[in-house]
Amino acid sequence: MNNYEKRTLKKKTAIIQAALSLFGKQGFSDVSIKDIATLADVSQVSIYNYFGSKEALVGECARIIMQDTITLAEEILASEGTFTQKLERALKLCNAEINLSLSKFISQEASKDAQFITLLVNNINALKNEI
Repeated sequence: MNNYEKRTLKKKTAIIQAALSLFGKQGFSDVSIKDIATLADVSQVSIYNYFGSKEALVGECARIIMQDTITLAEEILASEGTFTQKLERALKLCNAEINLSLSKFISQEASKDAQFITLLVNNINALKNEI
C-alpha cells in the first residue's frame, strides 16, 4: 500500500469512527457533515468524496457494525448440517447479534431519531439480504 492509499484509509477510518460516535450519541438529524469532519479532523469535502452523502455514510456505518455478524453467518453457512439448519442458525445469530451491536453504538437519545433509525434499519436489512 502506497502513502496515498494509507492516508486515504486513515481518513476513511477516522470519518467512520467519528460518524459512529456522533450518530450513536445524537442521532442522524442533529449531526452535520461539519460535525463529523471536525471530530475526524478532515475536510467536509473529503467526506463527500469518500461517501457521497450523510445517508451513504450511515450505510457504511451499518456495514461496519454488521461485519462481525456477517463473518459469523458465513461460517455457519459453511458448516456441517442441512441448508435449513444452517439458515435457521444464521438467522437467529443475525437477529441476536444485530440487536447487541446496535445497543453498543446507539444511545437512547439517538434511538429517538426516526430518520436515523429508518436509514439504519434499511441498510441493515439490505445487508441481511446479502447474507
